[in-house]
Amino acid sequence: MDHEKGNQYSSGVSSPSCLDDVEQPIPAPFPTPTEESHDSAEPAPTNPKRLWVLSIIMLLLYVTLGTGAAQLTNLAFADTSLHFKAPYLFTMIKMMFRAQALTFYFIGNTCTKLLRRRKIDLAKTWRRCKSIIGEDGITWRLVVYRFGPAAIFNLAVQILYTLSMANLTASVATALSAPSVAVSYLFSWFFLKQPALALKILFVGVAFAGVGLITYDSFAKTITTSSVVGIVCVLLSDLCLSSYQLAFKKAFPKGDFGQVSFAVTGMFLVMCLIYWPVPVALKCTGVEVYDIRLLPYGILFGAWICSSLAALVYGYGLVLSTPFFMSLSELLIMVTNIVFDSAVRKVSISAAQIGGSLLIGVAFIVVILPDNLLRIRKLFRCFYEDTQPASVEAGELKPHTEISCAVDAASNTGADKTKPPADPEKTQDKGD
Repeated sequence: MDHEKGNQYSSGVSSPSCLDDVEQPIPAPFPTPTEESHDSAEPAPTNPKRLWVLSIIMLLLYVTLGTGAAQLTNLAFADTSLHFKAPYLFTMIKMMFRAQALTFYFIGNTCTKLLRRRKIDLAKTWRRCKSIIGEDGITWRLVVYRFGPAAIFNLAVQILYTLSMANLTASVATALSAPSVAVSYLFSWFFLKQPALALKILFVGVAFAGVGLITYDSFAKTITTSSVVGIVCVLLSDLCLSSYQLAFKKAFPKGDFGQVSFAVTGMFLVMCLIYWPVPVALKCTGVEVYDIRLLPYGILFGAWICSSLAALVYGYGLVLSTPFFMSLSELLIMVTNIVFDSAVRKVSISAAQIGGSLLIGVAFIVVILPDNLLRIRKLFRCFYEDTQPASVEAGELKPHTEISCAVDAASNTGADKTKPPADPEKTQDKGD
């Protein structure tokens, strides 16, 4: 999609969402969020059913907004009747919208407190959000060394992906952006020294094979300047996105939703300050020709709003669930864009593009799965123990079931060594 990942509120690099809002100590599909300060805007529902429903809603809403942003962006450039060929202006205004992340957070925070009849203290909320940058406050050193690297990589992501959307179909662009997860996995292993599984590294190669198949199919039809520029830009954006994730992880390793909103707003403001001379110079030199009064504002504002709201929805989804669960949205966005291009916009989808997308999708799922689910020995151990009858020794019941093995693997905490209490009747019999 339109690289909403470049503005997603998370801090990790092991998943496509790579910036976590809050620490999630319970690695379950739908953990209960940690307790935050009384000033936090995010409700922390403890009802598992409600938490599950809200997480599903956030996932589907993010997929809808992400698909809408990608399709509207592509439509603005692909529809020749609109006469819009200003990708650098588009990027500038999109970044200005995303710089309102903290504003949107304050609006949501205030509305939530009004609904819950809690005291509104904007100064306290501001101090809590600002605390992510430390006690020294905003300084040139902070801007250059903490915001700077992440801002530069993210700026490259925004420019390159917009250029790819201007030169490719939405389905091809989103399919080629999905392997950024695989690149992030390699980067986290190489630069952050995180442990890596050989099986996942193998499927990183599978993802690149899918990229090669889609690229070959695009060039096999007709080699045009647009297709070459689009494919090169989207692949470079994948590399820049992974680099941005590493830089943001180093600069802001932890933070709640409001604190990360503050960091994201600061980063996009730095990006706007760096970038604004570019569209102005291109307009003055005649490289980008447009009439500000004749721009397709309906489509453009739709794309910008969907892009900004998608990032906020993704952030709240991370608060409610886990990066693994929300990462599934990228796969769904790739599929929905292929279906939308084929069914609605009547874009021809070749067998090679479908095959390449399937390879990327399978590799995507394998890379984001918890490591313990992919350890062959553990899988065999779970299967072997599942075939053994339950044993009763000294009044202890030791169940070996499929569910216990699956939960053990998913939780990444090892086997459960806590023994259940002995059956009172059996204990009495033994005593007699």
